[in-house]
Amino acid sequence: MIEIRRGFRERSQEILQYLDTLRFVENHGADFVSRSGNSRLSLDTTTHHVLKASVFLHLYNLVESTVTGCLSRIAEEICETGVVYEDLSEEWKKSWLQEKGQTAQPLNQEKRIETLLEISEHLIGRKTIDFDPSMRGGGNLDDSQIEKTVKRFGIELKIHPSLREAIKRHVVDDMGPLKLIRQRRNALAHGEASFGDCGRTVSVRDLRIWTAVVVRYLREVIRCFEEYLHGRYFERRTIV
Repeated sequence: MIEIRRGFRERSQEILQYLDTLRFVENHGADFVSRSGNSRLSLDTTTHHVLKASVFLHLYNLVESTVTGCLSRIAEEICETGVVYEDLSEEWKKSWLQEKGQTAQPLNQEKRIETLLEISEHLIGRKTIDFDPSMRGGGNLDDSQIEKTVKRFGIELKIHPSLREAIKRHVVDDMGPLKLIRQRRNALAHGEASFGDCGRTVSVRDLRIWTAVVVRYLREVIRCFEEYLHGRYFERRTIV
């Protein structure tokens, strides 16, 4: 988890530095000047709106990379410590079977038999579990989907009440910060909204406030994953 925290800090810092630049432009205006000083390009209002809109892409990237990275770290620990199928928790057993069995894929008879044979070899031979856990519904992560996803793996998010309230509080059109980020990111990625129009409706101050809430929330998500990993809750619990 050390690498995940390091990567999270670096990505968060990148976004904050970018926001500092946007704040400077918003407060003072700015021009691009060539190294020689002979050429100058003014940063117009529309370009500034475009730059603001891209913050939604940066933030969503931070959200998805954090959650996927944490899940992958659990899967790595399962493989590195040699955990076999029968020693997994029920949640991770289901996840492994869904991934190895490709249950969401329309497989033909031959491919289905191949996957069943692979699963059988793991079970009979007590092979170490090795797979990349799927989050499902990529591109749609917000606070509700994150909670739903980690719950599927038996992970409980213990978020401080004040922070939970902040992440759920409506900021635009009945959406909290994470839901807004997910919605704006998808609208931009799918061409449903232009960057100029998207950035025109928000201020740098708004973006800084939402970023602060999201960063705090993701930091707590990482902490919950760390507790889960250190407690080895991905293993089957034996009731004595």
